[in-house]
Amino acid sequence: MGLSVEDVDNKFVRTMAEQIFNTGFVHADPHPGNIFVRKAKNGSSQLVLLDHGLYEYLPSRVRQNLCRLWKAIIMKDEASMKTYSSLLGVEDHEVFCEILVMRPLNRPTIVMPKRMSPADVEHMKWRAQQHFDQIMGVIRSVPRPLLLIFRNLNTVRAILRDHGDPVDRYTIMAKSAIQGTYKKRLAVTASGRARTFMEMFQFEYNLLMERFQFWIQRVMLRFFVFTGFAPKELAALMHQ
Repeated sequence: MGLSVEDVDNKFVRTMAEQIFNTGFVHADPHPGNIFVRKAKNGSSQLVLLDHGLYEYLPSRVRQNLCRLWKAIIMKDEASMKTYSSLLGVEDHEVFCEILVMRPLNRPTIVMPKRMSPADVEHMKWRAQQHFDQIMGVIRSVPRPLLLIFRNLNTVRAILRDHGDPVDRYTIMAKSAIQGTYKKRLAVTASGRARTFMEMFQFEYNLLMERFQFWIQRVMLRFFVFTGFAPKELAALMHQ
């Protein structure tokens, strides 16, 4: 059809994020057989969700706390992770958050890697093998509607992995979570819109500053390699 996989995946993630964080009415089985992709009149991709037999409804309180928790994970705000995990009925916030994003929480940047490194894979294996009882305890503690949300998120993750992870689903979902934080049912108050704007501005600013720092580091590294103050082997770091 001549469609962009990145465009398809971007729309797919945005659709799922909108359902989870904004409407709270979530397709719980979005596997490839339930996603029909067609070409729109303007030539871009258009997604049609099929098979509406398995949906989950997130109560407003659960949805809003999930929004705040997702934002806290991305922003590496451990205090907020503890708070909103607890409000969702889970005391072991570390295990809960790692189940939610299927990534280790400990990372050097706000931006979460699209793919796990070998060390990340080993950490998740260790978590599953050595803390199985904790994992089961978390699963028993979460509100029942979140169990199918886990299913949704894992299906999205698997599809993007098969496509080569062309989009940053964590950041896309974080923006949607910020938008959904102050939405009650389907309405957003004026104060909610103002708070959403400020939080989105802060989030985008933090992302921009982090990217700027990476750019500075790459420029300095390139300079030191060029002038001989750093070994040429470090040049490979510029392409990571």
